[in-house]
Parts: sequence; C-alpha cells; structure tokens
Amino acid sequence: MPGPLELYRRWKASNNDVGCVFARFMARRPMEYGQQAELVNGADPTTLATEIETRVSARVADHAVVAAALIFPDLTELRSLVAVGLALANKPGWRVTTSVLTATPAGDALAFHILRDIPTETASCPSEALILGPFDCFPRTRRAPVTALEIFVGSPGELQRNGKPRTKANLADVQIEIYLPSASTFTSMWDKSGEWRLQSLGGVDDHRGKAKVAFAIPMDLAAKLGCAP
Repeated sequence: MPGPLELYRRWKASNNDVGCVFARFMARRPMEYGQQAELVNGADPTTLATEIETRVSARVADHAVVAAALIFPDLTELRSLVAVGLALANKPGWRVTTSVLTATPAGDALAFHILRDIPTETASCPSEALILGPFDCFPRTRRAPVTALEIFVGSPGELQRNGKPRTKANLADVQIEIYLPSASTFTSMWDKSGEWRLQSLGGVDDHRGKAKVAFAIPMDLAAKLGCAP
C-alpha cells in the first residue's frame, strides 16, 4: 500500500481527472522539475497553518525549488480545512479572502482565495495556492485522494506569459518549457490542458476549479461555519 506522498503523486501522474498536462508531466519526476513535496501530519488547524507558513517560507528561500506541495493525510474534514485557511490569514505574507460563486454545478459556493507574497526580481507579488483533497463537493480536477496544498514559490519574471506586467503568480509560472524538446511541444501541451480540463469538468467551465480559487465549499456549509457573507 503506497504512503500518502506516493498515493498523491500517482494520482497526479495518471488520473484522467487531472486536466493539466503539465501537472501530470511534473508528477512523474517532480524533483527533476523543481517541485518539493512534503508530508505534514496532524489535523489541528492552528498548528497546520504554522507548519504551512514555516515550510513554504523555507521553500521560497531555496532557489532550487520552484513549486511546493504539502500533503496532509490527517486533514480529512472540510470544517478543519476552512479553519486552516482562516488561520493562514494571520500569518505574515499571507492573504486569505472569500468570494461568492453562483450557479456552479454544485450550486452556490463560497470560494477561498489564498495568496502568499513571493519575491520577484525587483519587488514581490502574490502567488495563488491551490487546495486539493478527498471531498465530494470539490470539482473532479481537485478531488485528490489526500488533502494537499500546492503553490508556486520560484522567482517569476516581471512579465506574465501574455506579456502583461506581472500582478500575480501561480503554478502555471513553472518554466516547464525548458525541459521540453520544442516550443511546439509546449503549445500542444497547453492546448491539451484546456481541452482535458473541460472534459474532466463535464464540459462545464466550473469556476471552482480556476487557478485563483484555492478551494470552494457549498454555501450552506459556509453558513453553518459562520463564514458566509
């Protein structure tokens, strides 16, 4: 029986619901592409928020790492996940906000946006974190066998891929193209990612799966937890 880290890696590398071709590609040999994965045990939200801050800060300072993946095998309840997100808002360099998503395939939802400031060449910018996990209310592209937080921690350029001035960073900023045989290979993988992601989501552009959304919970649960607007 594989452990949590290996279980998560296998899911990313081979599950058809992982629409991002680049994520599958990196998951096969993550260390070769600058991704550091770590196991974080325990389920206490305050302790986990501190662990996240400590470990992500260490990865930001390590120039050999461009993407961090933290795996939480004991974090199995949405209530606890929400508490972790809210606790992160009190950590230096982190920002946690919410917004309402209407008419998603699962009805109205509350989206959590989790950002951590990372240095650029001349200043800093927020990097968008993603949360994945074994929760039925998550879109299929985020429904991992164990809970995980992934975030870009490298040094992004001053311009985004579209040529516009950088205002944020995310996992799409990993320079995976330097490991590919040609520019056309990168373009093909980029196009396939869009197609496969849409297929995984049942042909619906589900906003719960957007890069700017760390995770989303049903609005009725948000109301019970006291975090609904």
